[in-house]
Amino acid sequence: MAGERHWAWEHLAEHVVLEVVVGSVAWGLDDEESDEDLRGAFLLPFDLGASLWAAPDELHPAGQERQLWEVEKLVRQGLRADANVLETLYSPRVRRQTEVGTWLREGRELFVSQRLHGSFGRYALSQLHKLRRKVAQHQTQLAVVQLLREHPGLERAELVRRLEAVDLGDEPRDELLRRVIHGFHDRGVLPSRTYDDLRAHLATRPPDPDPYRPKNAYNLLRLLHSALSWARTGVPLVRVEDPTLRARLLAIKRGEADLDGVIAEATAVAAEVDEAMATTALPEEPDLDGADALLRRCRTWAARRAFQLAPVRPTLPRRAAREPDETLDLALARGWTRKTAAGRDVVLCAVSGAHLYGFPS
Repeated sequence: MAGERHWAWEHLAEHVVLEVVVGSVAWGLDDEESDEDLRGAFLLPFDLGASLWAAPDELHPAGQERQLWEVEKLVRQGLRADANVLETLYSPRVRRQTEVGTWLREGRELFVSQRLHGSFGRYALSQLHKLRRKVAQHQTQLAVVQLLREHPGLERAELVRRLEAVDLGDEPRDELLRRVIHGFHDRGVLPSRTYDDLRAHLATRPPDPDPYRPKNAYNLLRLLHSALSWARTGVPLVRVEDPTLRARLLAIKRGEADLDGVIAEATAVAAEVDEAMATTALPEEPDLDGADALLRRCRTWAARRAFQLAPVRPTLPRRAAREPDETLDLALARGWTRKTAAGRDVVLCAVSGAHLYGFPS
Protein backbone atom coordinates (compact mmCIF):
# COMPACT_ATOMS: atom_id res chain seq x y z
CA MET A 1 0.00 0.00 0.00
CA ALA A 2 2.83 2.40 0.85
CA GLY A 3 4.47 1.56 -2.47
CA GLU A 4 1.25 2.31 -4.35
CA ARG A 5 0.92 5.67 -2.57
CA HIS A 6 4.52 6.52 -3.44
CA TRP A 7 4.00 5.61 -7.11
CA ALA A 8 0.80 7.64 -7.32
CA TRP A 9 2.42 10.71 -5.75
CA GLU A 10 5.54 10.47 -7.94
CA HIS A 11 3.44 10.32 -11.10
CA LEU A 12 0.69 12.77 -10.20
CA ALA A 13 2.33 15.43 -8.01
CA GLU A 14 2.87 17.69 -11.02
CA HIS A 15 -0.85 17.54 -11.79
CA VAL A 16 -1.97 19.17 -8.52
CA VAL A 17 -4.27 22.07 -9.43
CA LEU A 18 -5.29 23.26 -5.97
CA GLU A 19 -3.77 23.04 -2.51
CA VAL A 20 -4.92 24.92 0.58
CA VAL A 21 -4.31 24.96 4.31
CA VAL A 22 -7.16 23.57 6.40
CA GLY A 23 -7.62 22.65 10.05
CA SER A 24 -6.85 24.77 13.09
CA VAL A 25 -4.36 26.97 11.21
CA ALA A 26 -7.03 28.01 8.69
CA TRP A 27 -9.64 28.44 11.42
CA GLY A 28 -7.40 30.65 13.54
CA LEU A 29 -7.45 28.11 16.39
CA ASP A 30 -3.89 26.81 16.15
CA ASP A 31 -1.32 26.60 18.93
CA GLU A 32 2.31 25.55 19.21
CA GLU A 33 1.37 21.86 18.84
CA SER A 34 -0.78 22.32 15.73
CA ASP A 35 0.24 20.73 12.45
CA GLU A 36 -0.36 22.35 9.08
CA ASP A 37 -2.88 20.20 7.25
CA LEU A 38 -3.13 20.47 3.47
CA ARG A 39 -5.99 19.46 1.19
CA GLY A 40 -6.59 20.01 -2.47
CA ALA A 41 -7.21 18.50 -5.88
CA PHE A 42 -5.32 17.04 -8.81
CA LEU A 43 -6.48 16.62 -12.39
CA LEU A 44 -5.85 13.21 -13.88
CA PRO A 45 -3.85 13.53 -17.13
CA PHE A 46 -5.70 12.47 -20.26
CA ASP A 47 -3.61 9.35 -20.93
CA LEU A 48 -4.18 7.88 -17.46
CA GLY A 49 -7.88 8.68 -17.63
CA ALA A 50 -8.11 6.89 -20.99
CA SER A 51 -6.24 3.82 -19.76
CA LEU A 52 -7.74 0.41 -19.00
CA TRP A 53 -6.04 0.53 -15.60
CA ALA A 54 -7.87 2.25 -12.77
CA ALA A 55 -6.20 5.47 -11.67
CA PRO A 56 -6.22 6.69 -8.05
CA ASP A 57 -8.95 9.14 -7.09
CA GLU A 58 -7.15 10.28 -3.93
CA LEU A 59 -3.55 10.99 -2.97
CA HIS A 60 -2.16 10.57 0.54
CA PRO A 61 1.61 11.15 0.33
CA ALA A 62 3.38 9.03 2.93
CA GLY A 63 4.57 10.94 5.98
CA GLN A 64 2.66 14.10 5.07
CA GLU A 65 -0.48 15.74 6.48
CA ARG A 66 -1.86 16.05 2.98
CA GLN A 67 -4.96 14.80 1.17
CA LEU A 68 -5.80 15.47 -2.46
CA TRP A 69 -8.85 14.38 -4.44
CA GLU A 70 -9.03 13.82 -8.16
CA VAL A 71 -11.21 16.58 -9.63
CA GLU A 72 -14.12 14.26 -10.39
CA LYS A 73 -14.16 12.90 -6.84
CA LEU A 74 -13.98 16.43 -5.45
CA VAL A 75 -16.99 17.39 -7.59
CA ARG A 76 -18.99 14.33 -6.55
CA GLN A 77 -18.15 14.83 -2.88
CA GLY A 78 -18.98 18.50 -3.18
CA LEU A 79 -22.43 17.69 -4.57
CA ARG A 80 -23.06 15.73 -1.37
CA ALA A 81 -22.03 18.83 0.62
CA ASP A 82 -19.06 16.96 2.08
CA ALA A 83 -17.66 19.15 4.85
CA ASN A 84 -14.01 18.45 4.00
CA VAL A 85 -14.48 19.39 0.34
CA LEU A 86 -16.49 22.55 1.02
CA GLU A 87 -14.00 23.76 3.63
CA THR A 88 -11.19 23.11 1.13
CA LEU A 89 -12.89 25.23 -1.53
CA TYR A 90 -13.55 28.04 0.97
CA SER A 91 -10.21 28.05 2.81
CA PRO A 92 -8.58 31.50 2.79
CA ARG A 93 -5.08 29.98 2.97
CA VAL A 94 -4.24 29.00 -0.61
CA ARG A 95 -0.85 27.37 -1.20
CA ARG A 96 -1.17 26.51 -4.87
CA GLN A 97 -3.80 27.35 -7.47
CA THR A 98 -3.54 26.74 -11.21
CA GLU A 99 -6.00 27.79 -13.89
CA VAL A 100 -8.07 24.68 -13.21
CA GLY A 101 -7.84 25.29 -9.47
CA THR A 102 -9.22 28.79 -10.04
CA TRP A 103 -12.20 27.30 -11.88
CA LEU A 104 -12.88 25.02 -8.91
CA ARG A 105 -12.72 27.87 -6.42
CA GLU A 106 -14.87 30.11 -8.59
CA GLY A 107 -17.44 27.33 -8.96
CA ARG A 108 -17.69 26.45 -5.27
CA GLU A 109 -21.18 27.94 -4.88
CA LEU A 110 -22.43 25.23 -7.25
CA PHE A 111 -22.09 22.77 -4.36
CA VAL A 112 -23.71 24.84 -1.61
CA SER A 113 -27.21 23.66 -0.74
CA GLN A 114 -29.41 22.68 2.17
CA ARG A 115 -27.70 19.29 2.07
CA LEU A 116 -25.07 20.76 4.38
CA HIS A 117 -27.72 20.65 7.11
CA GLY A 118 -26.96 16.94 7.29
CA SER A 119 -23.25 16.92 6.42
CA PHE A 120 -22.37 19.70 8.87
CA GLY A 121 -25.11 20.06 11.48
CA ARG A 122 -26.68 16.66 12.02
CA TYR A 123 -23.41 14.86 11.39
CA ALA A 124 -21.57 16.84 14.06
CA LEU A 125 -24.29 16.32 16.68
CA SER A 126 -24.55 12.59 15.95
CA GLN A 127 -20.78 12.21 16.30
CA LEU A 128 -20.82 13.95 19.67
CA HIS A 129 -23.54 11.60 20.95
CA LYS A 130 -21.57 8.65 19.58
CA LEU A 131 -18.52 9.92 21.44
CA ARG A 132 -20.61 10.20 24.61
CA ARG A 133 -21.62 6.53 24.33
CA LYS A 134 -17.98 5.52 23.87
CA VAL A 135 -16.95 7.50 26.93
CA ALA A 136 -19.75 5.94 29.00
CA GLN A 137 -18.66 2.47 27.91
CA HIS A 138 -15.05 3.31 28.75
CA GLN A 139 -16.06 4.48 32.24
CA THR A 140 -17.90 1.20 32.76
CA GLN A 141 -14.85 -0.71 31.58
CA LEU A 142 -12.62 1.13 34.06
CA ALA A 143 -15.00 0.31 36.91
CA VAL A 144 -15.15 -3.36 35.88
CA VAL A 145 -11.34 -3.58 35.65
CA GLN A 146 -10.90 -2.07 39.10
CA LEU A 147 -13.45 -4.40 40.72
CA LEU A 148 -12.07 -7.54 39.05
CA ARG A 149 -8.50 -6.72 40.02
CA GLU A 150 -9.56 -6.15 43.60
CA HIS A 151 -11.74 -9.31 43.56
CA PRO A 152 -10.49 -11.66 40.77
CA GLY A 153 -13.11 -14.34 41.43
CA LEU A 154 -16.11 -12.00 41.45
CA GLU A 155 -19.19 -13.55 39.87
CA ARG A 156 -21.27 -11.62 37.38
CA ALA A 157 -24.26 -10.99 39.63
CA GLU A 158 -22.04 -9.66 42.41
CA LEU A 159 -20.12 -7.46 39.96
CA VAL A 160 -23.37 -5.95 38.69
CA ARG A 161 -24.45 -5.30 42.30
CA ARG A 162 -21.19 -3.51 43.10
CA LEU A 163 -21.42 -1.42 39.93
CA GLU A 164 -24.57 0.13 41.40
CA ALA A 165 -22.33 2.07 43.77
CA VAL A 166 -20.35 3.58 40.88
CA ASP A 167 -21.53 6.79 39.20
CA LEU A 168 -22.30 5.51 35.71
CA GLY A 169 -25.58 7.24 34.96
CA ASP A 170 -29.10 5.86 35.13
CA GLU A 171 -28.83 2.84 32.82
CA PRO A 172 -29.11 -0.66 34.30
CA ARG A 173 -25.68 -1.93 35.26
CA ASP A 174 -26.23 -5.34 33.70
CA GLU A 175 -26.90 -3.61 30.35
CA LEU A 176 -23.71 -1.55 30.68
CA LEU A 177 -21.71 -4.70 31.41
CA ARG A 178 -23.30 -6.45 28.41
CA ARG A 179 -22.16 -3.61 26.13
CA VAL A 180 -18.59 -3.88 27.42
CA ILE A 181 -18.54 -7.64 26.74
CA HIS A 182 -20.06 -7.26 23.27
CA GLY A 183 -17.71 -4.40 22.45
CA PHE A 184 -14.63 -6.51 23.19
CA HIS A 185 -16.02 -9.50 21.27
CA ASP A 186 -16.97 -7.44 18.21
CA ARG A 187 -13.38 -6.17 18.03
CA GLY A 188 -12.08 -9.75 18.08
CA VAL A 189 -10.55 -9.43 21.56
CA LEU A 190 -12.76 -12.06 23.23
CA PRO A 191 -13.39 -15.54 21.76
CA SER A 192 -17.02 -15.43 22.94
CA ARG A 193 -19.51 -13.05 24.51
CA THR A 194 -19.22 -14.53 27.96
CA TYR A 195 -18.46 -12.96 31.30
CA ASP A 196 -15.77 -15.59 32.00
CA ASP A 197 -13.82 -14.59 28.87
CA LEU A 198 -14.06 -10.92 29.84
CA ARG A 199 -12.81 -11.66 33.34
CA ALA A 200 -9.86 -13.66 32.01
CA HIS A 201 -8.98 -10.94 29.50
CA LEU A 202 -9.09 -8.03 31.95
CA ALA A 203 -7.07 -9.92 34.53
CA THR A 204 -3.90 -9.58 32.45
CA ARG A 205 -4.44 -6.58 30.15
CA PRO A 206 -4.86 -2.87 30.80
CA PRO A 207 -8.12 -1.12 29.88
CA ASP A 208 -8.51 0.68 26.59
CA PRO A 209 -7.30 4.28 26.37
CA ASP A 210 -9.81 7.04 26.98
CA PRO A 211 -11.76 7.58 23.72
CA TYR A 212 -12.48 11.23 24.51
CA ARG A 213 -10.40 13.51 22.31
CA PRO A 214 -10.99 17.19 23.09
CA LYS A 215 -9.73 18.14 19.60
CA ASN A 216 -12.53 16.09 18.04
CA ALA A 217 -15.17 17.62 20.30
CA TYR A 218 -14.16 21.22 19.62
CA ASN A 219 -14.08 20.63 15.87
CA LEU A 220 -17.58 19.11 15.89
CA LEU A 221 -18.93 22.13 17.76
CA ARG A 222 -17.17 24.38 15.24
CA LEU A 223 -18.89 22.52 12.40
CA LEU A 224 -22.26 23.26 13.97
CA HIS A 225 -21.46 26.97 14.19
CA SER A 226 -20.33 26.90 10.55
CA ALA A 227 -23.65 25.30 9.53
CA LEU A 228 -25.47 28.03 11.45
CA SER A 229 -23.49 30.74 9.65
CA TRP A 230 -24.21 29.15 6.29
CA ALA A 231 -27.92 28.88 6.99
CA ARG A 232 -28.20 32.48 8.16
CA THR A 233 -25.77 34.32 5.88
CA GLY A 234 -25.07 32.00 2.95
CA VAL A 235 -21.34 31.80 3.75
CA PRO A 236 -19.44 29.40 6.03
CA LEU A 237 -17.66 30.16 9.26
CA VAL A 238 -14.06 29.46 8.31
CA ARG A 239 -11.81 31.66 10.42
CA VAL A 240 -13.29 32.10 13.90
CA GLU A 241 -13.16 35.81 14.68
CA ASP A 242 -15.78 36.09 17.44
CA PRO A 243 -13.72 36.35 20.67
CA THR A 244 -16.28 34.57 22.86
CA LEU A 245 -16.69 31.61 20.53
CA ARG A 246 -12.96 31.45 19.89
CA ALA A 247 -12.17 31.34 23.62
CA ARG A 248 -14.78 28.63 24.17
CA LEU A 249 -13.48 26.44 21.35
CA LEU A 250 -9.89 26.80 22.52
CA ALA A 251 -10.91 25.87 26.07
CA ILE A 252 -12.60 22.70 24.78
CA LYS A 253 -9.53 21.91 22.66
CA ARG A 254 -7.30 22.18 25.75
CA GLY A 255 -9.53 19.71 27.62
CA GLU A 256 -10.92 22.33 30.00
CA ALA A 257 -14.57 21.46 29.33
CA ASP A 258 -16.42 18.27 30.21
CA LEU A 259 -18.05 16.32 27.40
CA ASP A 260 -21.57 16.57 28.80
CA GLY A 261 -21.32 20.36 28.77
CA VAL A 262 -20.06 20.34 25.18
CA ILE A 263 -22.93 18.08 24.10
CA ALA A 264 -25.50 20.30 25.82
CA GLU A 265 -24.06 23.33 24.05
CA ALA A 266 -23.97 21.51 20.72
CA THR A 267 -27.60 20.44 21.13
CA ALA A 268 -28.63 24.06 21.62
CA VAL A 269 -26.68 25.19 18.53
CA ALA A 270 -28.17 22.31 16.51
CA ALA A 271 -31.66 23.56 17.40
CA GLU A 272 -30.68 26.99 16.09
CA VAL A 273 -29.43 25.38 12.89
CA ASP A 274 -32.75 23.55 12.45
CA GLU A 275 -34.66 26.80 12.91
CA ALA A 276 -32.41 28.74 10.53
CA MET A 277 -32.62 26.04 7.86
CA ALA A 278 -36.41 26.33 7.85
CA THR A 279 -36.16 29.86 6.42
CA THR A 280 -32.74 29.82 4.76
CA ALA A 281 -32.11 31.25 1.30
CA LEU A 282 -29.81 28.35 0.44
CA PRO A 283 -31.04 26.27 -2.52
CA GLU A 284 -32.56 22.92 -1.67
CA GLU A 285 -30.23 21.06 -4.03
CA PRO A 286 -26.79 21.76 -5.54
CA ASP A 287 -26.42 22.89 -9.15
CA LEU A 288 -25.92 19.52 -10.83
CA ASP A 289 -25.80 20.90 -14.38
CA GLY A 290 -23.28 23.56 -13.39
CA ALA A 291 -21.10 21.00 -11.63
CA ASP A 292 -21.23 18.75 -14.70
CA ALA A 293 -20.18 21.63 -16.95
CA LEU A 294 -17.32 22.42 -14.56
CA LEU A 295 -16.07 18.83 -14.62
CA ARG A 296 -16.29 18.62 -18.43
CA ARG A 297 -14.39 21.90 -18.70
CA CYS A 298 -11.59 20.41 -16.61
CA ARG A 299 -11.54 17.19 -18.63
CA THR A 300 -11.44 19.14 -21.91
CA TRP A 301 -8.51 21.16 -20.60
CA ALA A 302 -6.64 17.95 -19.74
CA ALA A 303 -7.30 16.49 -23.20
CA ARG A 304 -6.08 19.61 -25.00
CA ARG A 305 -3.02 19.82 -22.81
CA ALA A 306 -2.11 16.23 -23.69
CA PHE A 307 -1.91 17.10 -27.40
CA GLN A 308 -0.66 20.66 -27.36
CA LEU A 309 2.99 19.64 -27.86
CA ALA A 310 2.25 17.28 -30.75
CA PRO A 311 -1.13 18.18 -32.23
CA VAL A 312 -2.92 15.77 -34.51
CA ARG A 313 -3.03 17.25 -38.01
CA PRO A 314 -5.26 15.97 -40.83
CA THR A 315 -3.37 13.94 -43.44
CA LEU A 316 -4.27 12.38 -46.77
CA PRO A 317 -3.42 8.74 -47.50
CA ARG A 318 -0.58 8.06 -49.91
CA ARG A 319 -1.89 7.94 -53.48
CA ALA A 320 -2.12 4.33 -54.63
CA ALA A 321 -0.60 3.26 -57.94
CA ARG A 322 -3.23 2.78 -60.63
CA GLU A 323 -3.53 2.13 -64.31
CA PRO A 324 -3.18 5.21 -66.56
CA ASP A 325 -6.73 4.89 -67.85
CA GLU A 326 -8.26 4.50 -64.37
CA THR A 327 -10.17 7.51 -63.16
CA LEU A 328 -11.56 8.19 -59.69
CA ASP A 329 -13.60 11.30 -59.04
CA LEU A 330 -13.28 12.23 -55.33
CA ALA A 331 -15.12 15.52 -55.66
CA LEU A 332 -18.24 14.00 -54.12
CA ALA A 333 -16.31 12.66 -51.12
CA ARG A 334 -14.52 15.96 -50.57
CA GLY A 335 -17.79 17.84 -50.77
CA TRP A 336 -19.43 15.51 -48.26
CA THR A 337 -16.51 15.91 -45.86
CA ARG A 338 -16.62 19.70 -46.00
CA LYS A 339 -20.39 19.76 -45.49
CA THR A 340 -20.74 17.09 -42.81
CA ALA A 341 -17.53 17.40 -40.81
CA ALA A 342 -17.09 21.16 -40.87
CA GLY A 343 -15.70 22.36 -37.57
CA ARG A 344 -14.90 18.86 -36.35
CA ASP A 345 -11.63 16.98 -36.01
CA VAL A 346 -11.70 14.34 -38.78
CA VAL A 347 -9.29 11.52 -37.97
CA LEU A 348 -10.18 9.22 -40.90
CA CYS A 349 -12.03 9.72 -44.18
CA ALA A 350 -12.08 6.89 -46.75
CA VAL A 351 -13.94 5.95 -49.94
CA SER A 352 -16.21 2.93 -49.63
CA GLY A 353 -18.97 1.24 -51.58
CA ALA A 354 -19.02 1.06 -55.39
CA HIS A 355 -16.21 3.59 -55.81
CA LEU A 356 -13.97 1.43 -53.65
CA TYR A 357 -14.92 -1.79 -55.44
CA GLY A 358 -14.24 -0.27 -58.89
CA PHE A 359 -17.86 -0.13 -60.10
CA PRO A 360 -18.83 3.55 -59.79
CA SER A 361 -21.98 4.72 -61.50
